[in-house]
Amino acid sequence: MLVKEVGAGLSGNVVRRLAAIGVRHVDVAAKGGTNWAQIELNRRPATDRAHYAPFLSFGLMLPDAIAQARAVSDNLCVIASGGVRHGLDAAKCLWLGADLVGMAGQILRTLEDDAGHLHPKQLSDLLYSVQQQLRLSLFLAGKPSIKAFKRR
Repeated sequence: MLVKEVGAGLSGNVVRRLAAIGVRHVDVAAKGGTNWAQIELNRRPATDRAHYAPFLSFGLMLPDAIAQARAVSDNLCVIASGGVRHGLDAAKCLWLGADLVGMAGQILRTLEDDAGHLHPKQLSDLLYSVQQQLRLSLFLAGKPSIKAFKRR
C-alpha cells in the first residue's frame, strides 16, 4: 500500500503510524511543490482568503520529511517529492535516504504550456538533463552507483 501526502509533508510520527498498519510505501511530498493552501486561497472569494493565508508556509521541508520517514524503518520505500526541480535536487533526496524521487510539477510544466500545447521534445530534453545531473552528482561524490551514493 502507498500513502502520498501533497504539500505539507509526512512527519515521522505519521509515517510510524502508517507503517504500523501495513503501509510500506510513503511519498513524503513536503512543502516546496504543490501548495494546496495557495490553491484553496486562489479559489476562494476575497472575503474568505484570510483564513488560508497563515497556512501558505505550513509544512515540513523535504530534507526533514525524508530523514523522519527514513528513521522509522529501512524497510519502508520512501519517495521524495515536493519541490524537486532538477537532478541535483533528486541526488540530494537519494543521498538523504529516499528510494525514489518524484518531480511532477517540473515535468508537467515542461510537457504542456499555458495554452495546453504538448511539448514532448522539451520533456525528453528535461529528462535527459536530469539523468545527466544525477550522473554528474555521482561522479562528483566519487560513487559508482546510486546504491553506493546513498547515505544509509
